Amino acid sequence: MKAIKHNTVSVIIPNYNGRKLLAQYIPYTITALNHCKTIEASEIIVVDDASQDDSVEYIKKNFSQIILLQNEH
Repeated sequence: MKAIKHNTVSVIIPNYNGRKLLAQYIPYTITALNHCKTIEASEIIVVDDASQDDSVEYIKKNFSQIILLQNEH
């Protein structure tokens, strides 16, 4: 069996008006990924489905490393 050279993880978070949940789970997810010794690279992707709360602004202001995909209706 060949050794895997690169262990990567993508965490995809769907969101619709989930600002309060994002505030709780994004920091937890970042911490968990940073403490995992077997992951060489990681990314967090939030897919926002046209939220009416301040979810998008919250992510942009506090988590520049997150990839934010916005659906607009």
